[in-house]
Amino acid sequence: MTDHNETSAPGTSGRPSVELIWALGRIYGPLLAAGVTSLRMEYEATKDVGEIRCQAHNSFGQNVTSKISDEVTKDAAVFVLLLVEARYPNWSREAGSYGRIDWDLTCNDLVHKHHRRTVTVTTTEHRGL
Repeated sequence: MTDHNETSAPGTSGRPSVELIWALGRIYGPLLAAGVTSLRMEYEATKDVGEIRCQAHNSFGQNVTSKISDEVTKDAAVFVLLLVEARYPNWSREAGSYGRIDWDLTCNDLVHKHHRRTVTVTTTEHRGL
């Protein structure tokens, strides 16, 4: 497992993009206003088709996802896509990838675990009987 503390892909400045900061700013306040203290965002993609799921919890551990507006949910999906693409360009291509972002809003601690699928092909050729 590789531990990354930067936001950008290897070889870049390591600083978050303006778009990523903007997306984060669009969701932080509304999440706090809805009583959200932790947010789990799971993503999965194969062959350029992706899915993002969000679960929000309050300080009592209760699921409060239904209290988040559709607009904030969409903005959270944009944030996930921007973050994953910044760290793992082309992450959804070929066999795809999946992962999870756990964000503790009370101490602003974000943990991102990413998994890349790889496919091994073994070819066997037979001639004759």
